[in-house]
Amino acid sequence: MRYAGITKGTIALGAMMLAARRSGCAEALLEELAASQAQVLAFFRRSIPDMFGKAQPWAAEMSENAGFVGDGHVEGGIYQAMAAFYAVLGDDNRGPCREVRTLDLMPRKES
Repeated sequence: MRYAGITKGTIALGAMMLAARRSGCAEALLEELAASQAQVLAFFRRSIPDMFGKAQPWAAEMSENAGFVGDGHVEGGIYQAMAAFYAVLGDDNRGPCREVRTLDLMPRKES
């Protein structure tokens, strides 16, 4: 479960792509990641689309990690936020797919 906190937590960091798309700077973000963090970008390209159907159970795992950390510790809030993120994506994946479609726009191949 702690391993999942790191691996699935890292995938949740790709949520910045949602904000980048909304603000119109997604292409600049992709270019910067390609230039400075190519392995991270490759990981996101592989992992984010694969996560959509798994997001709801992952929300429960992130909540469990928050509980493991315990109340009063700053990192617990990170896992609570990741649980909320995955819960929203899980619901969206079963419904309107607005967020999922936005995240799925990330190109899988390097330009």
